[in-house]
Amino acid sequence: MGWNRIQVTRPEPLLAGLNGAYFYFVHSYAVPPSAYTAATCRYGAAFSAAVTWRNFSGCSFTLSGQGPLGRGC
Repeated sequence: MGWNRIQVTRPEPLLAGLNGAYFYFVHSYAVPPSAYTAATCRYGAAFSAAVTWRNFSGCSFTLSGQGPLGRGC
């Protein structure tokens, strides 16, 4: 939980320009990195910060209160 930096692991329109950006994670749920991982974060160990599959995307960080970064996603 808290502010952590994401690392984009493969290009996705949703994450364009966000490599290295800080986002707020509001829970301790963590999905291990997989073939669907588009961005990771490290908090003790690496976990999936964003996943994509076909036309579906999901982020484990909250976009509310993120200022310009949250409004762009």
